Amino acid sequence: MGSPKNNGATLVFPAVNLTAVNYLSEAHHRGERTVSAASVSNDIAEEWGKLHHLPSIYDENFPLLFQNLATAYSIDKIFCPVASVHNFITNFLLTHHSDIKLIGQSPVPNEIEKHRQLISRANRLLPLVELCADGLPTLSLLEIAGVLRQASFVYGESNDDKLAALMGVFANAPVGDVIEIGSLMGRTAFVLSHLATRHHIGPLLTVDPWLPGNAIQRDSPGLVTALGNDWDFEVLSEGFFVNMM
Repeated sequence: MGSPKNNGATLVFPAVNLTAVNYLSEAHHRGERTVSAASVSNDIAEEWGKLHHLPSIYDENFPLLFQNLATAYSIDKIFCPVASVHNFITNFLLTHHSDIKLIGQSPVPNEIEKHRQLISRANRLLPLVELCADGLPTLSLLEIAGVLRQASFVYGESNDDKLAALMGVFANAPVGDVIEIGSLMGRTAFVLSHLATRHHIGPLLTVDPWLPGNAIQRDSPGLVTALGNDWDFEVLSEGFFVNMM
């Protein structure tokens, strides 16, 4: 990655934040050739290839140096994860490089769209939450959206409907310990902990082996049992505590 070739490459600029690094990682796995550039150093981005230097978009030498980089690496697409630079590049390409395509929309409208989608998910789930609450006061629309958003950051297998049902039944839960058996990286545990605190139920206790030999479900189909081989169990347990923090 990051060396001149005949096929087109995607320029990630400026490669200065997690969105840029995630794009570089995903592009690598799908075989997309990328070139990363920034006006400042970024050690994380450099893990995915050489980080080329481009000056600030306000520098008078930017057009020439951009042209040199685009020519040298056959750049035909740009991914731009910073709103101000995205707006500049949009106009810059119209007047200088109509042959280069800007990937995706600006981070600002993208964030607005993601929020609206989240609220739409919460609206869809609100009737289920209220049904499971059986008439008792429960989470508001914004609280439901907040739980969904935070839970989405944690790897897990609990889908929206399951989480919504949990949000509802906690309105009726008796005071006492909340126990989860099988926690993986903590998606459901996070939700259970939040709901137990929100409704003043009690402490959350989780049970998980986090050891290869103890994690085998011997009565489960072979495909399910084999999944245990995919995990680094040190990462699994450490990730759980990071997510619960």
